[in-house]
Amino acid sequence: MKHCLSLLFVLFYSVCLQANNISVTNVSITENFTDPSYATIMLDVAWDNSWRVTTAPGNHDAAWVFAKYRIGTGEWRHVRLSAVATSPAGSVVELMDDVGTMIYASGPVTGNVLYSGLELQWNLGADGMSWSTDIEVRVFAIEMVYIPEGGFYLGTGLGTGDEVDEFFEANNGRPFRVRNGGEIPVSPNGNRLWYSDVGNRGADFGGPIPAAFPNGFEAFYLMKYETSQQQWVDFFNTLSPTHRQLHDVTAADGKNSDSEHYHNGIVYDPASGEDAYTTLPETAAGYTSMQDMMAYFDWSGLRPLTELEFEKAARGPLYPVADEYAWGNPSVADTRYDVENFGLANEKVAAYTLHTTGIIGNATYLDTNPSDRTEKGPLRCGVYAGSVSEISVSDRVSAGAGYYGNMELSGNQWEGVITVVDAAGRAFTNTHGDGQIGPDGYADVPSWPTHVDGVGIRGGRSDNHRSFMRISDRSYSKVVTSDNASRYYWLQWRGVRGL
Repeated sequence: MKHCLSLLFVLFYSVCLQANNISVTNVSITENFTDPSYATIMLDVAWDNSWRVTTAPGNHDAAWVFAKYRIGTGEWRHVRLSAVATSPAGSVVELMDDVGTMIYASGPVTGNVLYSGLELQWNLGADGMSWSTDIEVRVFAIEMVYIPEGGFYLGTGLGTGDEVDEFFEANNGRPFRVRNGGEIPVSPNGNRLWYSDVGNRGADFGGPIPAAFPNGFEAFYLMKYETSQQQWVDFFNTLSPTHRQLHDVTAADGKNSDSEHYHNGIVYDPASGEDAYTTLPETAAGYTSMQDMMAYFDWSGLRPLTELEFEKAARGPLYPVADEYAWGNPSVADTRYDVENFGLANEKVAAYTLHTTGIIGNATYLDTNPSDRTEKGPLRCGVYAGSVSEISVSDRVSAGAGYYGNMELSGNQWEGVITVVDAAGRAFTNTHGDGQIGPDGYADVPSWPTHVDGVGIRGGRSDNHRSFMRISDRSYSKVVTSDNASRYYWLQWRGVRGL
């Protein structure tokens, strides 16, 4: 993970930040001489392994680009955008509210991309300010995947697999099809959506699921990778000292250390006055609570993922397969991997010989996590896509990817999701963060859950059984804890930008 600093004017500079496989460079700002309440931010954005395809799955990846600023040593605030002034050649740039932009290829592409000369109009007046040479700006970019509109199935069907508490159609036990973006009735009778609560986790079996709830039918963008430690540190370092105390994952109620634990290398010493950093920037984050991640999404202009959207992203429009993982079949590697370049940006898993059959998927879980690690934490975000590229039988299977190209939906770290088994979750809507957390240091989006009753976890983690990694498994459809601030080494959340 690289940080670059360029001095543009006296007392004015811009920080260039790089995340997993994505970089923002050549950031500069020009004054609008006719209207000092506006300025133009110019930058280049690039990332590896991009795509836009017309064949299945008929989608594309993208980058979510947004910025923060401060004047002098003041507090960081969100840059309010008013227009896309210039779109780079070969790209489409969509302004979404005034919070950020989504940039992606304008035509078919497969491979590395560089979009030079993106120009965004900054509405300085929205914050009651005008041009100043004492402005510091940081631009951030997050890789996303476009999930197209369309119907899909929930659950794999009763009696066909070992998934726990999976969704099914009440009258026949078959997978339930989401046919539109409207209300979903919930009932044990008729062709309604239904599920069990084997673990007695407090599901209320209430319904219906409102039409305003993001049920996965409508198109949305989902983060390509799990939230990385560098992405978390980037967020944390723009918080005020008071708000940092609320979201410090190294504190006593989290990792309780600046040392590496469960492959979490975040370091922060509040007494030093220095920013936090991580020795493992490309690795998935952990030790984050519900409150931590909700604040991250509010800050970044995204929103949490729902559990229905999770199944859509993993399975796509295909008919379900019993016991399937995110790569679409029930076969998974079961021998411990050899990890090369452990902890580095080029961390790699040595190829597992049976992968040549084209049916065995890769995931980080109890049976594959290297045995020489006492604390079996997550590996690098997207590690399998970069580890077994020599296997050409099935990119999706060998990379352990979901149908549309999202990585690590099975294994590595649990995925926090909005649940439908509680009224607090069903009240959730497609409302995004506005780029600024509330004055109390937490998310302040009205429809988002404020209590763990509204959330669950899906997809399994690096040190538990393979069964939890199955697409339809809902063993933890509702988190059993009364503490909204509980921090677990195995938990992160993945952001969404709905349409």
